[in-house]
Amino acid sequence: MVNEYEKPNNTLFLLVEMRPIKKLVTKLETKKYEIHHQFFRRISHFLLSKFSSLIYLFIFLKRLLYTSIL
Repeated sequence: MVNEYEKPNNTLFLLVEMRPIKKLVTKLETKKYEIHHQFFRRISHFLLSKFSSLIYLFIFLKRLLYTSIL
């Protein structure tokens, strides 16, 4: 246990002690962001690959309908 007289400034002592914890939290947050980013990127690629043909078909039919009306 650290003696009260050995630490001149409690806040400085706490900051030095908390530094590794802060680094770890930052690493975890970065990893969490990367995992979420990968997940959403994969989901969006999947959805685009599956529904892009449907979107193109819908656009084609809409244009066909508009040209037939005009």
